[in-house]
Amino acid sequence: MDRYNDEELLYLTQCHNDDAKKCLFEIYRWRIIQWMKPFAKYQYLGIEMEDFVQVAMINFWNAILSYRSDLEASLSTYVKTVVLRRTYSEIAMKKEKRLLSGKKLISLDEFVGDEDGYVYGEVIEDPTIDFHPQKIFEIRETTSQYLTRFDKKATAIEKDVMSYKLLGYDEKEIAKKLNIPLKSVYNATYRGHKKVTH
Repeated sequence: MDRYNDEELLYLTQCHNDDAKKCLFEIYRWRIIQWMKPFAKYQYLGIEMEDFVQVAMINFWNAILSYRSDLEASLSTYVKTVVLRRTYSEIAMKKEKRLLSGKKLISLDEFVGDEDGYVYGEVIEDPTIDFHPQKIFEIRETTSQYLTRFDKKATAIEKDVMSYKLLGYDEKEIAKKLNIPLKSVYNATYRGHKKVTH
């Protein structure tokens, strides 16, 4: 896998190649450790260096899922931007929480609820979203079932359109990418969805 660049490894990862996924993970874990070193000075907020790295790795996978090659940024640049922004947001949130709570610190290793089994480090991806594990599980399960049924029933063009939609492209962009009329994109989306829901 060493002969592949980041974008090639990402493509292979998206094709469910486990070796590429492991390689990408190891490459970026090392990079993220380097990127997080300057944040050691914020340990007074109760965030250990390993906590910074863990949160950054969560955001790394989110960046991998949302990366698009047409953003005109390399994968490394995009991931670094996402990871650093989220790290700065986490530090700002911790500072604010510290001021509001009379200097009471919360560890990322502390459990959210009595019996949930989740620690704060697992649920801090977006502080504006309430954490509901059951709802998250139901959404993931429903999405997974939908995509499985879609994959079995859809035509090649419907699958192509869906794959671009999952990457965040709008209908006009998809039409341009696939070199098909805009109406065909709408029709493929409608027909594919109808096959799954009926």
